[in-house]
Amino acid sequence: MRARWWAPRLAATSAWCVCMLACLGMAQGPWTLSSTGGPSARYGHAMTYDSQRGRVILCAGVSLGAYLADTWEWDGANWTQFASGGPTARYRHALAYDSQRDRVVLFGGYNAGIRFGDTWEWDGNVWTLVAATGPTPRYGHALVYDSRRGRVILFGGSTGSARLADTWAWDGSTWTLLANGGPPARYLHSMAYDEQRDRVVLFGGMMSTSSNYLDDTWEWDGNAWSQAAAAEPSPRASCTLAYSPQRGRVVMFGGYEFDGGGYTYGAGTWEWNGRKWSQLVETGPALRRDSAMAYDGQRGTLVMFGGTSPTGYLGDTWEYDLPATLSWLRSPHTGHWYGRTVPLNWWGAEAEAERYGGHLATIRSPTEQNWLVAIFGTGDTWIGLNDEQVERTFVWTSGEPVAYTNWAPGQPNNSGSGEDHTILWSQAGGRWDDTDGSRVLPGLVELVAHPSNGHIYTSTPTSSWEEAELTAVQLGGHLATVRSQAEQDRLTQRFGQRKWIGLNDAAVEGSWRWSSGEPVAFTAWRAGDPDNDRNEDYAYIGAGPNGEWDDGWGGGWVADSPAVAMRDRHGLTYDPVRQRVVLFGGRGPSAVYTNETWEWDGTGWRVVAIGTPSPRGALSLAYDPSGAVLTFGGWNGAQFLSDTYRWNGSSWQQAAVTGPSAREHYALASTAGGVLLCGGNDGVSSNHCLADTWWWDSIAQRWVDESASVGTPGARCDHAVAFDPQRNRHLLFGGVNDTGTALGDTWELMSVWSRVSASGPSPRYGHRMVFDEMRGRVVLYGGSDNTKHFDDTWEWDADDRFWRRIPGSGPPARFDHAMAYDSRIGETLLIGGTIQVAPGIANDTWRYDSWELPGIAEVPPRAAYALFGAGCRGSNGAIPALRMVPGRERPLSGTVFRVRIEAVPANTAVTGLIGLSDRYLGGSWPLPLALGFAGMPGCVLFVDPLVSSPMYASAGGTVDWDVPMPSDPALYGVTFFQQALVADRNANQLGVVMTNAGKGTLGAW
Repeated sequence: MRARWWAPRLAATSAWCVCMLACLGMAQGPWTLSSTGGPSARYGHAMTYDSQRGRVILCAGVSLGAYLADTWEWDGANWTQFASGGPTARYRHALAYDSQRDRVVLFGGYNAGIRFGDTWEWDGNVWTLVAATGPTPRYGHALVYDSRRGRVILFGGSTGSARLADTWAWDGSTWTLLANGGPPARYLHSMAYDEQRDRVVLFGGMMSTSSNYLDDTWEWDGNAWSQAAAAEPSPRASCTLAYSPQRGRVVMFGGYEFDGGGYTYGAGTWEWNGRKWSQLVETGPALRRDSAMAYDGQRGTLVMFGGTSPTGYLGDTWEYDLPATLSWLRSPHTGHWYGRTVPLNWWGAEAEAERYGGHLATIRSPTEQNWLVAIFGTGDTWIGLNDEQVERTFVWTSGEPVAYTNWAPGQPNNSGSGEDHTILWSQAGGRWDDTDGSRVLPGLVELVAHPSNGHIYTSTPTSSWEEAELTAVQLGGHLATVRSQAEQDRLTQRFGQRKWIGLNDAAVEGSWRWSSGEPVAFTAWRAGDPDNDRNEDYAYIGAGPNGEWDDGWGGGWVADSPAVAMRDRHGLTYDPVRQRVVLFGGRGPSAVYTNETWEWDGTGWRVVAIGTPSPRGALSLAYDPSGAVLTFGGWNGAQFLSDTYRWNGSSWQQAAVTGPSAREHYALASTAGGVLLCGGNDGVSSNHCLADTWWWDSIAQRWVDESASVGTPGARCDHAVAFDPQRNRHLLFGGVNDTGTALGDTWELMSVWSRVSASGPSPRYGHRMVFDEMRGRVVLYGGSDNTKHFDDTWEWDADDRFWRRIPGSGPPARFDHAMAYDSRIGETLLIGGTIQVAPGIANDTWRYDSWELPGIAEVPPRAAYALFGAGCRGSNGAIPALRMVPGRERPLSGTVFRVRIEAVPANTAVTGLIGLSDRYLGGSWPLPLALGFAGMPGCVLFVDPLVSSPMYASAGGTVDWDVPMPSDPALYGVTFFQQALVADRNANQLGVVMTNAGKGTLGAW
């Protein structure tokens, strides 16, 4: 092609922006009904995708009361049934495709009272029984293939009399039990493997009763389960889950739930991005449960079949095809890129914006407002302004200051006290209205591009450096590379301080490099840094006046050399006034109790008092806001104690007050205006646990029994409580009851104690919890359950109300240790405890800091290409068509992009057309344009051509169409369209036929 289609720089003109309007139309609903024929209507069947043959496989199920044993394949157009034979008839079994071994794996299922425990494999032609033993026979379980480790993963299910919580792996010859715990036991749950994040994702299911449905989301990282979200979507079972690589999301549809008054069908399509669920609302499949879904990798769509609905069994085939990328338009006023999402609630639209590296749009001036309305119209559309946090204090999700508003008259009015989100309002010509964020509307996405390189910069969620870098890679880039002082100033001004950037020396100590691979040409270290304190390998924009850099570490537990004498059952707390961690009492070797008082100043431990109170252990310490450290009672090896002491920094003073009964292994936690005490063991009988709640009044200096007014979390001892001052509530977890049974429940105390419906750490006692002030999380470590000690670390997310297990190693397993949060250095300290190796008691000091910060991701715009429309038939009976060429599927900046034109008469002239619009021809004729009037019946023009390219087909009837892509970053995001004309004198009156069309977006990756 001789002409440079991309010259001049069209992105700089408003005229080009207007001709690009068609690229920005709202995406249509992603579900398409593909077939109503094929397998009989059914539910409880299973599906998976055979990537070697490019076929979706469906097996068995129930139809009109009959159990089935048939096998079908879907090729994208038709279902084909294979000869019967193989697994006996069943339903609620599970399938997964092992791509390394090229086998479809089937396990379990149910038929008329029989639970199966057999394993079958399908090679594309026949089924073979490969194992008759393994996991307990079951049904309602879930199966996925972990492609990173080359094994099939199974979780849960029902034996009929019990629900299961076991995790198994199949390697092609043997089943191996990997874990027995994690998510609570369940069946009729759903799982999918997220290839990009290397996580098995599990959602929902049902526990032991017909009304006990679950709404929790869990992830398996190959070694352990951790809860990722709770209470979203609504509780349900028998939904279907599948991973879409094109979207980078796990997609869920349907399900069945019990709402207290009866059974209902879960509505709509949801997507999981690794952090949260977002609902898409669209026309499409009828409500259903017990359907099956698989991702067709060859065609880039999710395929769903069947299920049962309120009206009966279903036999329809649907495909889910939501574009991986939006179409973008660059504003001539801001230089930023804009696109519009499919209809979503406000949170889903913001999550979609973040997926592309941006936010819902920020509007800064009347010029921007008028341009956006002119381009996108006045239909109700989400923008980023909201007052979620503080009523009537509106902020932009981008973090920019609110410099301009354009409210409609009388707005915002917070009608109904729930209107916290803003739209361009159709009733006011695009002026703004506050409305309920649960409404389903398109969102206006804004990507801020750097003027010199066209890259987009956005914040990543608070996380470790490694997780922030992974998020940036998932967005298509890396953590930011800083190339100059001007760029450092711009990033600091926009994103603020304490943000991860891409510089690190994790590979070779002292050899700093950018995660993007660019050379290190500029640095902005703070004086004295990098200092590599505790192996600090990662750079972040620091807290200095100009954001000078500091080095941080990957987070987790680090052993510190200072130690105290060996002990367990001691107390530990932080004195914020004196900025000291205070330790008292405990039990040493040979069960000898001590009354030493130690203090930690951030560098070492020293003994500061011995003698008073009397030796004791199984106690707690907490800071009394009146200015002292408080302790109560405990056990001295011979009796239970009930005295109250206060440490003023130089001596212990006994408070001459009455209060709780004598006890040990209670829980104590500081709070505003006092100290909370609950539970414990009073020794009335063996392991006699108490169920009371007491309050130390810091002003009156006395104990008050609050049990009657706030309730109790039930009798227990050796539990843990932490106070969250940011939300003014206490959190309690676990302990042991009168029968010696370890507990695994979570409770909150605000005005009264209430149990939180949240899964998390396994039942335990002797664990410890503290509140991390910097990140607003409660941290839990260790404990015991009578059979083993634990070495796991958990964090409680109070906003989303779920426990998350923190990966990584730390202190050796232990219980009856002590922990305190040192707010001066922003780290948690752990001291001593009971361990499983000689001498059985530890004297070590550990420091924990998750080192979680937001990051700055730098993302080059992504190239994309998709085919659309259809060509018209030539005289040889074939329809010429554009086809994507493997290895050249995307128009990358600075490369030669290639599409192939096929089914062309041999040695025929072909003309390629390239344009920047698929909406109008010459600015006036609407596209697509049927060309029957021009003597080309059945042919359609899809492109407004700006440049033509003459070519000739080969003797085989194909031609490769090469298009040079510009390397100018200012053109990143430009969308172009292609179509070809094929000379065919016998095809029609004009002697020309048309191909289908293609739509490309120029990008850097």
